[in-house]
Amino acid sequence: MRSKDTQPNLIDNSQIHNDRLYSLAPASQLRDMVDRHIHNMKDPRLTADVAWFHAQTALQEELTTNAKTLKDRLHHNHDNLLATTHRLIYA
Repeated sequence: MRSKDTQPNLIDNSQIHNDRLYSLAPASQLRDMVDRHIHNMKDPRLTADVAWFHAQTALQEELTTNAKTLKDRLHHNHDNLLATTHRLIYA
């Protein structure tokens, strides 16, 4: 049975703890070396799976960033709405 910290956290790529997956993470210094090794293995399915993993990881990072930005905008708008409502009520 694995401990929880060995499971990859695909929501936040900086939190990937599985050594095998970490070598494919965008911030990993091993990524280029591992990609070259996989390419040299000449296994089209493995190469496609790794390329798909890279694409999914990049999309996950983009969506996470967009979600954080949207959340900040939502909170800012909510604060402005409350302030405007307060001014209208007490005008």
